[in-house]
Amino acid sequence: MQYNIATWSRRLCRSDQNVSLPPALQALSRLLPQDIAQTKAPVAHCHEESDWPERCRYSSLPFGPIQTTSWLIQTNIGAEFSRDSLIAGWRSQRQIRSPLFLMELATLAFGPQYVARSLDTCMDSGVWPVNPKPQTIANPIGSINLEVPEVPRNPAPGHIRLDQSNAHQVIAGGPFSALKVLMSKNDYWHKFIYQQEGNNTFFLARNCSGAIEKLCYSMLLLADPQGELITLQIVLGFTPVNSVKLNMQDNFSKTLQRRFEPSNRSLDLSEFHSDPQLAKIVYCPLSQPKTLYYILALAKKAFSNILELKLSHNDIEDIKSLDLFSNSPLRYLDLRYNQISDIDQLTSLQRVALVSLWLDRNPVCAKYGSEDSYVNEIRIRIKTVKSVDGVVIGPIGFRRNHRNYMVRPSQNELVNDFIQHYFSLYDGDIRKKMQGLYHRDALYSLTATYLPGQTTSSTARLQEYMTESRNLRKLSDYTKSYNLLQHGQDRILEALCKLPPTQHDVYSFTVDVPFQTDNSLLINICGVFRETKATQTQPVRAFNRTFILLRMGEGEYQVTNEMVHISNATTEQNTKTFLHPLTSIPSVPTIASTADRVLTESEKAQMTQMFSQITEMNYLWSRKCLAEAYWDVKDGLITFVELYKLRRIPPEAFSKDEDSNKS
Repeated sequence: MQYNIATWSRRLCRSDQNVSLPPALQALSRLLPQDIAQTKAPVAHCHEESDWPERCRYSSLPFGPIQTTSWLIQTNIGAEFSRDSLIAGWRSQRQIRSPLFLMELATLAFGPQYVARSLDTCMDSGVWPVNPKPQTIANPIGSINLEVPEVPRNPAPGHIRLDQSNAHQVIAGGPFSALKVLMSKNDYWHKFIYQQEGNNTFFLARNCSGAIEKLCYSMLLLADPQGELITLQIVLGFTPVNSVKLNMQDNFSKTLQRRFEPSNRSLDLSEFHSDPQLAKIVYCPLSQPKTLYYILALAKKAFSNILELKLSHNDIEDIKSLDLFSNSPLRYLDLRYNQISDIDQLTSLQRVALVSLWLDRNPVCAKYGSEDSYVNEIRIRIKTVKSVDGVVIGPIGFRRNHRNYMVRPSQNELVNDFIQHYFSLYDGDIRKKMQGLYHRDALYSLTATYLPGQTTSSTARLQEYMTESRNLRKLSDYTKSYNLLQHGQDRILEALCKLPPTQHDVYSFTVDVPFQTDNSLLINICGVFRETKATQTQPVRAFNRTFILLRMGEGEYQVTNEMVHISNATTEQNTKTFLHPLTSIPSVPTIASTADRVLTESEKAQMTQMFSQITEMNYLWSRKCLAEAYWDVKDGLITFVELYKLRRIPPEAFSKDEDSNKS
């Protein structure tokens, strides 16, 4: 009977009983090692066709398609594989150990005519073509050329043994950027040279049996960081190692000499793999622990007095090699932009008397919710460190300064909602809309002070504030102390409406909540605003407002006391504020409903666009930041600034390509 893959598949799927391995596969098994060929024929257990291949299993098949492929490579069978067929078969049946897939593999390796012919003929003769000519298949994904004279004829299945005196060639179609993904992997490769020929790039390697075996298991496909598949070819036994005329140590030593600065005894190994001169002859990624150890040992031998070591932008995960610098004069270490994910890696530096450490832009930084915990974990492991990521740290036990402080951080959302709502109304066209914010028995007072010696002093013009100022130290008529203390909501709103129209720079705000109970809280806000009268210039003012809020109901608060202090801005405030374009913060109806407010998509889009302009992040990351801040612009900006200082915002957040993809 004539069989091909399709007919055998239908027969196998429709069977409701055990089916023996077809004769063709028994013939194919003769190519396999003796310990496999002597096993009894595998038995298939299949049920309904709809269950294929999920419920298909093979009880006595000791090898799978991966191991079979690995062995076929070792037996010097040249093959070209169809990308679509092989990937489809691999993905759908890689866990099943299917004879059907083995037949597909045989078809792809030897040519479809060998399966299309009578398989009974192959079985009767007991002969399978020993060296069939590979077929030309569309979209080849790889080819293997074996020239390894000392590979045992019957190695253990799934294991490759190579002559260590030979170098092997790994070829990738396309630019070197694709191939270096493989060369940088922390596996068993001993890479020592690469070149480019036309559109192909290759490198030579030795002592790499384990790594080549891994490639066989992945069907010579490797994914780059973008998820694209890299097609590989391997030529085993490409050339004897001793025939490669390349003095690696001499090339490394020359590179280290170029990168050492004697004046400050600094060695710069940043982006070492991209060194313009070294990269012409060798790819040397310090992400490989063995390579990093070798280069650092060579550097320490050449320069015994290194004070500064820069290792940024090397994708380093393991820094155990830095133990080489124990009890050395090394004081400065830059590990930025690497892949260090475990803080315990720093234990390698316990015997290094480091003073300054840069660790930002590593995955480990994102594991800590505060600067204090991050710094303390570093200081526990490196007791001599005085500076982390460019910030001088004080002795253990000293409190750190915080720009914003809340006695109850859990109430952060309430405070932000109040600030956003209050200043959006205060800077609005009609301050009468603030009615309802103040308690009917609320108290309000204002003081004003002129600051001499500032760039704003000559144009201060604080008369409108001075007439309302209740500065007891400067009042000549103490009866004014009563008249200028505004009592009740109506009088407070009347006093606020007398003041010039304003625009506050919300990015200058410093907020403290030093006191809070279940029913009340004290909020202090200081920052900068400018007057927006159309008939004059827009002078910049400094302010300090203190509010006492009283809880009136569930999620509803009113101001019971407010003190305001206003002065002309200092020189520093005048130069460092209003650096970003500002748009009005979306207002909400009443403070009582801020916790439940719902923004339209149009409002969210407008806020996102504004946030993107201020932070220079792309639209997608700006929207993500605002969403995590519950669409509170100020809270989002505070979070952005804190993360930016810690270098925890990824580079892709500032990529405009994301906006292009969005559009």
